[in-house]
Amino acid sequence: MTQLKVVLGAVAFSVCAFTQTFSQAPLVVCPTDPIAATIDSLITIDNVVRFRNINTLNYTATSKEDIYNVPTFPEQVYKDRISKINSPIPYVYNDQVRAYINVYATQKREGTKRIMGLSSIYLPMFEEVLEREKLPLELKYLAMVESALNPTAVSCAGATGLWQFMYNTGILYDLNVNSYVDDRRDPYKSTVAACQYFKKMYEIYHDWLLVIASYNCGPGNVNKAIIRAGGKSDFWSISPYLPAETRGYVPAFMGISYVMEYSREHNLIPVPPSITYFETDTVIVTKKTTFSTLSKKS
Repeated sequence: MTQLKVVLGAVAFSVCAFTQTFSQAPLVVCPTDPIAATIDSLITIDNVVRFRNINTLNYTATSKEDIYNVPTFPEQVYKDRISKINSPIPYVYNDQVRAYINVYATQKREGTKRIMGLSSIYLPMFEEVLEREKLPLELKYLAMVESALNPTAVSCAGATGLWQFMYNTGILYDLNVNSYVDDRRDPYKSTVAACQYFKKMYEIYHDWLLVIASYNCGPGNVNKAIIRAGGKSDFWSISPYLPAETRGYVPAFMGISYVMEYSREHNLIPVPPSITYFETDTVIVTKKTTFSTLSKKS
């Protein structure tokens, strides 16, 4: 328990209230919602803007009109689809999840296409580490909620990198942070650290939704919520007692998971980045060198 007190949430943001009237209008998330703002931030990333063409990554549109068609479906369709996501993580469909499906598939559609393009760089590596650590592969989608796959993302609270580690949490999970290097920005090292966090929290809670919630607000807040809920230990029961941002964090994870799994059905075509994961490699440098020399060799 002493160690738990120093484990901080990996990211902090506030999620606005949802409108919950399906019959009158689609569910929307407040325009100032920080998750939506994170998606918008991708527009300024060079390796997203410098795209080659739109018909890559095995996604093709049958016509130009299909690219701009934004499909919507009956509620039962969303419910049936999300129930078919085969994962140890217990996916559900409710008003909150639907709100974030609307964010990723409709409101921030262009940003989602950019996230899908960036996934060709990062998801193969995420999956490799998650599989090695025997963790649910769907946890890869959590980085999309955290940073929209922007490796240089820094939140207003100082959370940094793809997995948005706070300074103290990064140090606790062996990420070196000093004046010269910040391992929170290292895609591989931060992914390994995130997986270690997931494993540690699962040893405590034995519940993947509580693991995800703790990644946002820290285990201390999860423990307090369990006590306030009278000892109930499932996310939806303790949700009213969690910080506001965490109440939206888990539904956002489920929303982006659904959209990534059913992107074709929503006519979401990736905007490819300038490089792919398979075009990158690691080179060990044993002598002093300059960036000028490296650029000539690349």
